Amino acid sequence: MPEIYVDADACPVKDEIVRVAERHQLKVKLVSNSGMFGFHGHPLVTQTVVSEAAATDDGMVFANDAIRAPLGDDTPSVLAGRKVVLGIRSEHVRVNSGPNAGEVRIVEPLGDASLVFFEFGNADRLVAKVDPDLEFRADDRLTFEFEPENCHLFDAESGVRLN
Repeated sequence: MPEIYVDADACPVKDEIVRVAERHQLKVKLVSNSGMFGFHGHPLVTQTVVSEAAATDDGMVFANDAIRAPLGDDTPSVLAGRKVVLGIRSEHVRVNSGPNAGEVRIVEPLGDASLVFFEFGNADRLVAKVDPDLEFRADDRLTFEFEPENCHLFDAESGVRLN
């Protein structure tokens, strides 16, 4: 099935792209230098942030000034130093654990889950789909990490999946 890749940093028509994708049931990948609100939790939209993969004593990591995310064991070390895009879905963001800190902006209860929209670093944005029993309010601090086995890397230039 075709997918739509969007350079989302300065794209003025993201909303229109998503509406067309909904009509045709196409997946959309928004690629940017930081996260953005508006599409979190959308079943057809995945947001990804560009950075570099790095080899460490603990294995491969995705890291920039604001975040550190260990990658799965299947991530090849030849990707070290390469500009990559990290793809992660909201259900694979773990809250209340991990080395990264954020601040809650919006909580959207859904019944079977809640979407927690939060900022980290220099106002980068993420959303986590969490158990509805976890209670968060705007301005709460939280820690987070990603499930390494569900981190997907893409080449920053071509969009080709690397792992």
